[in-house]
Amino acid sequence: DLGMPKESVAVVAAGEYSLAVDNQEAGSRVIVKEVAFPARAWVVIHEEKNASPGNILGAQRFQEGIQNGTVDLLRATEAGKRYFAMIHRDDGDDAFDHLKDVPLRDLAGAIIMVMFSTMAAVQ
Repeated sequence: DLGMPKESVAVVAAGEYSLAVDNQEAGSRVIVKEVAFPARAWVVIHEEKNASPGNILGAQRFQEGIQNGTVDLLRATEAGKRYFAMIHRDDGDDAFDHLKDVPLRDLAGAIIMVMFSTMAAVQ
């Protein structure tokens, strides 16, 4: 046990946007506990690099409203590491492009994201 908390890791920001991701087992997808969007947007998983968001591992678009789901990853998460789930805008072309579907920011200008940790799968 890495001593990681088992409770929910959540952030609520930018008015109607919210995102909640629990610490979870490493693997080829990330479970999103809850998202609330006033308009469709992307949940994008970034690996941690120097305590900041690094490479993108996967993205999934969610419709407006309150829901949960998963983000399939191009490369699996690894146990004992930290990752960021971030909300990116959707430009409406049905494809994720990190140059056009940029991170959303709250009223203070901070990117809307939550950090979570991964642990080894329970055998």
